Amino acid sequence: KNLQINEIYRDFNLRGYEYSGLFRGINQIDINGIYGELKWNNEWISYLDTMLQVHLITSQGLQLPTRIDSLRIDPKHHLESISSLTSTCSVYVDYWNNLCFSGGIELFGLHCTGTSKKNKQQNTILESYLFVPFDNINIINELETCLYLILENTLTITT
Repeated sequence: KNLQINEIYRDFNLRGYEYSGLFRGINQIDINGIYGELKWNNEWISYLDTMLQVHLITSQGLQLPTRIDSLRIDPKHHLESISSLTSTCSVYVDYWNNLCFSGGIELFGLHCTGTSKKNKQQNTILESYLFVPFDNINIINELETCLYLILENTLTITT
């Protein structure tokens, strides 16, 4: 069974989330939260937020994203993945490996923290930030990116 947009956002509203407009981007998702369809409105911020919402489908209560281990975006591949008929893109979640991907976007290691409906002020800590421009191609950037990915993948493998 698939949950439709009204069911999804009614549940979110009951938990304390107040999504509206472009931020109501989950068209449908299966009951287990593993596969769904997201709206594409030519807005990257709302689309990325919608991918975060997909992680919240299976959680209980009010959860806030506190850390993302890695976010990779291939804009060309993403735009090619969007259905021209429905302006939607498929989303897949692997809860076991903490991975969510949709078109050319891969979100790895989303960590959320439970909270109450009252606002609590907390300082945000940025552990690291690496931006690799998609249009600035040179051998040093490419090698640094490859080395970063190799280290990231070898340091996270468990046996």
